[in-house]
Amino acid sequence: MLNKTKGIVLHYIKYGDTSIIAYIYTENFGRQAFIVNSVRSKKSRVRLNQFQPLSILELDVYYKPGRDMQRIKDLRNHLLLHTIHDNIIKSSIALFIAEIMYKTLREVEPNQPLFDFIYNSVQILDLQNRGIENYHLVFLLHLSKYLGISPVDEEQKSLSLILTPEEKKALNRLHEYSFKNLDKIIVDNNTRINLLEKFVEYYKLHLEGIGTIKSLPVLKEVFS
Repeated sequence: MLNKTKGIVLHYIKYGDTSIIAYIYTENFGRQAFIVNSVRSKKSRVRLNQFQPLSILELDVYYKPGRDMQRIKDLRNHLLLHTIHDNIIKSSIALFIAEIMYKTLREVEPNQPLFDFIYNSVQILDLQNRGIENYHLVFLLHLSKYLGISPVDEEQKSLSLILTPEEKKALNRLHEYSFKNLDKIIVDNNTRINLLEKFVEYYKLHLEGIGTIKSLPVLKEVFS
């Protein structure tokens, strides 16, 4: 059955000579894997760069519940991102948070609040120019709430136990200001990098199968 849905690209891998398998978090079906045929051929109407991390697409899909891989009939850019893929800092952040979501978002059912959060967060990253050095930390903090592992909840204190006093202060600032006031979050670079590493370890502790985050060294290098 043909369905329409918005989707946010998380990751893709090559498949055969000219195709890819794209992992996309969709509004109507949760996380799904899609075979995209011939996208790597010169004659393809669909462009491979439409599958860059966090690209937001409008999809016409043949969706069958329970199938491991779905098929795309047609796709279009839903929103054109103007800065994420051209700015080295933003592209590194995008690669990192897309990898985090690829390894943590597993439900194949719709979750409108979560989709809306990601959808709005991508637009903020694209439009925001000040304070983006703290964007990924705020994103991890808020994503953890949707995953049920928020470190600011009373039931989740394991992150605070491994933080230094300065890192605890930084975590409180992230929680207080959020995306609305990124430029007001004052965190020194060493604290930012240490907090990032501990956030990743916290995710690994609470969610199975995350493994190595390959984009983490790149992100740390960008902010070092």
